Amino acid sequence: MQDSSSFINLYRLNPRPQGKWLYVRSPGRINLIGEHTDYNRGLCFPAAIDKAVYFLAEEDTKFSIHALDRNQIFIQNQRSVIPDWLVYFDGVLKELNLINDKLPKIKVSFGADLPSGAGLSSSSAISCGFAFVLNEFLDLKINKSDLMHIAIRGERHSGLEGGMMDQISIFNGRKDQALLIDCQDWTFKYKDVQFKDYQWLVVDTKVHHTLVDSEYNSRSRACRSIVSKISLHYPTWSSIRDIENDCLQACYSLLDDIEKRLLQYVVEENQRVLEFDSALLGQDPEAAGQLLLAGHAGLKDLYCVSCAELDYLVSFAKTDPRATGARMMGGGFGGSTLHLVRRDDIRSYTEDISDFYKKATGMEPRIFELIVSNGLETLEMGQSV
Repeated sequence: MQDSSSFINLYRLNPRPQGKWLYVRSPGRINLIGEHTDYNRGLCFPAAIDKAVYFLAEEDTKFSIHALDRNQIFIQNQRSVIPDWLVYFDGVLKELNLINDKLPKIKVSFGADLPSGAGLSSSSAISCGFAFVLNEFLDLKINKSDLMHIAIRGERHSGLEGGMMDQISIFNGRKDQALLIDCQDWTFKYKDVQFKDYQWLVVDTKVHHTLVDSEYNSRSRACRSIVSKISLHYPTWSSIRDIENDCLQACYSLLDDIEKRLLQYVVEENQRVLEFDSALLGQDPEAAGQLLLAGHAGLKDLYCVSCAELDYLVSFAKTDPRATGARMMGGGFGGSTLHLVRRDDIRSYTEDISDFYKKATGMEPRIFELIVSNGLETLEMGQSV
């Protein structure tokens, strides 16, 4: 999904669809810092963004889903090739027990200006948005917290063993503010995300990944194995988050070399989230930039989820005075980098990093300024005759 123009044009057609209809926006998300910490019950710092997946639901004679940007259609009881995106809709339907003869008689069309595979959580935007659409359109009266859990479980039907960061930020996003989430108890605090005279920039490598097909799940499983080994000696600890600092060295002695690196990264990344919060509060973009770079180094060298293209972009920021820092963002193995750049230098920085990346890889990156937005929302709904 690359361009929402086809969807927006459909929505703007007059007259409105016959019968009941609903227009919903489900945003993507960025994560300022705190990567791979959510499924370890740690700390993270995401925000909803202006780029999103859009849904239009209408009454119909049968159940169908139309992917407008790909010109693909799934129609109930009609034999056809199963599109890859259907797994995210199917997982939500299963969690709501809306299967077979229980499928609602609605037509759901969707499109996006949120690129898939770019580390901006397009799959979660689909799962969350579709759950929201069904709840609103069918008047299921499911509260937001329960609906969020349905979206989390629904996405896991795809095979991804992830956490809850994406869904919490998509359902609870607020314009100009990020969420400092404690994944131990799923609580969060809203935090202003802007540094004076600086702008956040997202650079998409166009090396698009499907996390289920990557080594993402192996990291999640390895972290669970770490906890299993440690809990034999410390039975009250059920996650890496529980490990006390004065026991770290003892814990390292129980692990192999790979597990030691994974544990070190998660412990250090949780601390970086706290320090990043302090940098925001103190309006210290230089300190924030150094934390971004340190986070990327950990993801690259300890957690081993980066790739050459991501490293090229971060190396550019590391040596360029127009940026205080950058890091890879998302599950890894492709996707995007996040940069903190002087606002007056955005144009020249964008041109130069684009040229640098193209020379290194032969690809033109997709670059856009980060706009932090509201979370899931109904844009319009109505009933026509």
